[in-house]
Amino acid sequence: VPVAPEPEPIDLKFSLMPNPGTDWMYIAPNQGQLGRIQVCLYDALGQIVRTETLELGAGSPVVVPTADLAAGVYFVAIDRKWVGKWVHR
Repeated sequence: VPVAPEPEPIDLKFSLMPNPGTDWMYIAPNQGQLGRIQVCLYDALGQIVRTETLELGAGSPVVVPTADLAAGVYFVAIDRKWVGKWVHR
C-alpha cells in the first residue's frame, strides 16, 4: 500500500477550503499572495488526477472543479510542494 509523504514544512501562504456540500475546492491566498500557481491533486494511490494552473488575485479564492472526481481522500500539492489532504464527498 503506497504511503503519501507528510506535507513539507513550507512558508504556507495558502488555505484550502473544502466544502463537502459543493463540487469545488477553493484555494484562498493569504494577504499579499498573487500570481500563478500550479495545483496537483493525487489520489490515494499517488496518481495525479487533476492538474490546474491558476492565477491568484487579491481578495477572492480561486476554484478547482472536482465534480468529476470520485469520493475519497486526495492529496494536494501547490507548486510541487505538499500542502495537505482534501476529502471529496
